[in-house]
Amino acid sequence: MSEISSIGNQPPPSSGKPGLASGPGTPHVRQTAPPSAESSDAAKALNRRKVIDRRAGNSDATEIDERRQTERRQALAGTDSEEAAQHEHAKQRRLLASCEKVNLLMYSALTLEGYPDDWELDQARKTRDLFLLASCVVALGFILGVGGFFHAIVAGLCAGLSAILAFIAFSPLQAIITQNPSYIELVAKRRALVNQALAHTKMLEEGGGLAWRCEGLGEYNRHIYAQQYAALIRLSKAGQLTSALSNKRHFRLYLQFLIEAQKAYKLLQKSYLSHQSLIDT
Repeated sequence: MSEISSIGNQPPPSSGKPGLASGPGTPHVRQTAPPSAESSDAAKALNRRKVIDRRAGNSDATEIDERRQTERRQALAGTDSEEAAQHEHAKQRRLLASCEKVNLLMYSALTLEGYPDDWELDQARKTRDLFLLASCVVALGFILGVGGFFHAIVAGLCAGLSAILAFIAFSPLQAIITQNPSYIELVAKRRALVNQALAHTKMLEEGGGLAWRCEGLGEYNRHIYAQQYAALIRLSKAGQLTSALSNKRHFRLYLQFLIEAQKAYKLLQKSYLSHQSLIDT
């Protein structure tokens, strides 16, 4: 009996591990060892590598997006420049067609070579007036002869001489006697030259006016925008230019404008042909 009681009072056998007791009613618990320093460093390095890879992937995607946007902008810019070039080419073609008549310019028709100036007309008028004055004085002698103050023969001679002087004053004989053109001849010459210039101007301006359509050539020759040509352009647009030109100074101004327009037209033609060659190639 004493052995049995001593056995019941003995402590339960130890499991050999401190802090854990094993017995029939105690479940078995497995302890894990704490992670070592080497495994922790390896995990950190792996995480760092993943972050770097993720950042590299994001930077590559950003570069691809930027490259695509740059290509898209370049494509849009190329399309805009091509459309602008086509628009400019069409504008040049229309301007060439509307100003084509500048190539029909006749310098001799608008320069009015041999146009009598005002001094020549004034001298011819004075000569004519002298002949008329002499005719009137001789006619006065005829009147006095009819009144009995002179002999009838003298009166008859005065009448004939008065008629001759009056005839010379208004006939080409005046040019033979004075060696200078008569007033009537000078006026007729003026009228003929002006009519010739007007006919040429009407040919150029018919169909809507040439001067105002050539105003667009000012991009190639800035002299077309000069203030002295503003009235010509305005009258041409209104269709009143031919009726406004009346003397040598007017036609010379119109000729100067067309010469400047011709210079600009040649530059426009050269630019148009160069653009056309680029389009063809």
